[in-house]
Amino acid sequence: MTITYSIISGNLPEGTLLNENGDLFGSLSFDLPDSPQWTVSQSSFNYDEFDAVSITFNIVPNSNTNIPIESVSIISGNLPWGVVLNSTVGTITGSVLNLIPSPAIADSITPTPTWVTPSSNLGTFDEFQSASVTVAATPGSGPSVTYGLQSGLLPWGLTLNPVTGVFSGVISSLIPSPAIIDEPAAKPTWNTASGSLGTFNEDTVVNISVSASPAPGTNLVAYGVVGELPWGAILNNNTGAITGTLAAVTTTTTYNFQINVVDDKRTAASRSFSITVNNV
Repeated sequence: MTITYSIISGNLPEGTLLNENGDLFGSLSFDLPDSPQWTVSQSSFNYDEFDAVSITFNIVPNSNTNIPIESVSIISGNLPWGVVLNSTVGTITGSVLNLIPSPAIADSITPTPTWVTPSSNLGTFDEFQSASVTVAATPGSGPSVTYGLQSGLLPWGLTLNPVTGVFSGVISSLIPSPAIIDEPAAKPTWNTASGSLGTFNEDTVVNISVSASPAPGTNLVAYGVVGELPWGAILNNNTGAITGTLAAVTTTTTYNFQINVVDDKRTAASRSFSITVNNV
C-alpha cells in the first residue's frame, strides 16, 4: 500500500509546499518593506513674507530593494503660497507670498475688490501640459489687488502670480495613491477553470492536468495542493498533473481542495477544485 501525504486543513507558510512523499520544501517568503528612507533631520522651517525658500529633501532607496526614487509628492496639506515642490528632485523653492487676510477681515473693508472672472472651472489639462490661466478683479479701497489662494491646492507644477492673477506652469504627472503603489506584484494566471475536474469510478486510473501561466517577467516554480486529493491520486508539483489509481470508497465522495501555483518571485495564486469518486 502506497502512503501519500496531503494537508487536511490550514495552510503552509507562504513559499513552502508539501509533496506526496511527505517532503516539505520551498523558501519562506517575507514581505520586505520597499519604501524609501528619509534622511531629513529638520522637520520644520520658518520664513517671513517675501522670503526666498530653498529646501532639499534627501531620500535614499530602501536598502532591501535599491529601487531608484521616481518622484516626490505632497499627500496632504498645503505649501505656502509662492513656493512649489519639484517632484523629480525633491526640492521646495520659490518666494513666500504676503499673507492674505481672512474673509472675515477682508469683508470688513469697504469697498472690497470685485471679481471680474466668474466662478467656474478654469480648464481641463493633461499631464505635462503647459498651462496659463488668468483671473481678474477690480480694486476696492486700495489702488491694486493682490491674488492668493485662500484654501485648496493648485495642480502640482502650477503657481499663482500674486500681482497678475495668472496661474502658469507645466502640469506635473499624477502620482498614484499609496494604496495603488502598495499593490502586490502580478500573480500567475490560472488557465484551468475552477470547479469539478471530473467524476470517476473507484479503482479507475486518472490523468488530469491543471495549468497556469506566469505573469510577465516571471517563471512558474511549483504547484502544491492544500486539502485532500482522492486517495491514490497525487499531484506532480512540476507539471500540475494529477495521476494515479483512485482507491475504493464506501460511498460516492467528492473531494474538495485548493491548488497553489508559485512563481520565482514567490508570488502565489490559488484556485479551488474538486474530484468526485463513485462507489460502484
